[in-house]
Amino acid sequence: MISSNESVATITKNKNGGFDGSIIAEGKATFEFTSGAFTTSIAVTGTPAS
Repeated sequence: MISSNESVATITKNKNGGFDGSIIAEGKATFEFTSGAFTTSIAVTGTPAS
């Protein structure tokens, strides 16, 4: 599991090789992953539930 410094979101790699994310606070975060031959980053924005 990877969590941003701001604790905005958590992302967990699932058994299918994809990622499951949860937004846990308001704010923005960017996650960077390196897997074999590629690097990718995922940006997330958390907003309050309405």
